[in-house]
Amino acid sequence: MMLSRVGEQLYWMSRYLERMDNTARLIKATTQQMLDARHPADWRAPVDILGAGMLFDGRELAAHESTVMAFLIDDAHQPGSIRACVRAARENARTVRELLPTDVWEGINELHGVMRDDFGTNTRRRRRLDFLRHLIATNQRINGIIEGTLSHGPPYHFILLARLLERADMTSRILDKHTTGEVDNGGSPDGWMNTLHALDGYLMYRQSLGVGLDPRSVVRFLMLDPAFPRSVRFCLRHMGDALLALPRSAPVLAEVQRLDRRHVEAEPHRLALGALHDYIDQLQTELADIHGLIARHYFPEPLTC
Repeated sequence: MMLSRVGEQLYWMSRYLERMDNTARLIKATTQQMLDARHPADWRAPVDILGAGMLFDGRELAAHESTVMAFLIDDAHQPGSIRACVRAARENARTVRELLPTDVWEGINELHGVMRDDFGTNTRRRRRLDFLRHLIATNQRINGIIEGTLSHGPPYHFILLARLLERADMTSRILDKHTTGEVDNGGSPDGWMNTLHALDGYLMYRQSLGVGLDPRSVVRFLMLDPAFPRSVRFCLRHMGDALLALPRSAPVLAEVQRLDRRHVEAEPHRLALGALHDYIDQLQTELADIHGLIARHYFPEPLTC
């Protein structure tokens, strides 16, 4: 079996790459909203979605566009910033280079090189969008190389498990923020469109459901759709598949399968407003618990995100 330390480094490489990708998508959607919307963008929203509100407030920062962009993109001392995630992903990848296709390492180095430029926080929003699209495209290329050239053994399945866990967490965070106060009263169509765009899910939503932006339909799609790669249900199901391919996975697999069953049975799109918020809070807690179980079961010491 692969050494625990190697599995740990692959796991964290994958989580940080996915976190960077998710953050870039969220900032891209918020920036695009500012360009397109009839109403000003809420620049505080991405800070809260990414769980960085306490750190942001502790620095006594104002939620202006330039301040938030610097905090989320370029701040090396903000552990969830794009810069910090790329640096952490590269450091973990560096120690397991011999297990990775050369093109994966080169792609991660490309991300690292891009972050040496400073135009990601530039007030020229279209230039920022180009920067974010480049980050996302590079990461998607890395994922494609992993899918197409890395043997589907333990290294691959640790990478996949980490990516899906990080992705499920982000989907729940975005949905929780954008459903507050909106599921029962209909909310703003623009708000629901932005929710889908933040997860690059608008086109797939329309193809899948062929309906207008009905709040409960959006919640059902992002929570329960079995085919959309960023839905919580898709992530949980494929986390189970990854665990089935890993040795000694029974305790973790049982917990993931239990959460998957509970998630489907809960029918979150049918919940009233307060109950939905509470359900998402509980879901996020259980996803964090699964991370803790993975860490205790496979890695030598408990890990923190």
